[in-house]
Amino acid sequence: MVQRALRQVAAAALRAAEQNLVHLVQARIGPDQFAYIAVARPKPRSSGAALSVRLLEAA
Repeated sequence: MVQRALRQVAAAALRAAEQNLVHLVQARIGPDQFAYIAVARPKPRSSGAALSVRLLEAA
């Protein structure tokens, strides 16, 4: 069950990155331990959909 949830979060993060909504970052926090972070990209200057709406669509 936890594995499925992790796969769903990973897939949503990848879709958001493919849509240029976030930068995906990996940081080593210890031996064999990593933190994975999605950093929101700057808002586009054009009048597109709001970032929160686009992130929800990517999920």
